[in-house]
Amino acid sequence: GVVTQIEWTNPHTRFWMDARNDDGTVSNWEVELAPPNALKRSLGLDVIKAGDQVAVILWQAKDGSRLATALTLTVPDGRVFNFSRDTRSNWEMRASPK
Repeated sequence: GVVTQIEWTNPHTRFWMDARNDDGTVSNWEVELAPPNALKRSLGLDVIKAGDQVAVILWQAKDGSRLATALTLTVPDGRVFNFSRDTRSNWEMRASPK
């Protein structure tokens, strides 16, 4: 989808993206990432911006809304970021090579 907005605020960075549905319509999704400080330290604040075409594998909210947590994020330059938490709820971001 296409990133429409991003918020670098605690407790989690969030971005919204327009994703095309199977029937051709477009839905706007709110996607949650790691906390901003964790992203800033590991990826930088320019990893995504409004207008970027991204791909996301996500966990959808249990209530079925278009709110989700990103498991992986593929950015325009082809890097794939895998988001996970360790047993102490610390975020870990691993990037695949370009």
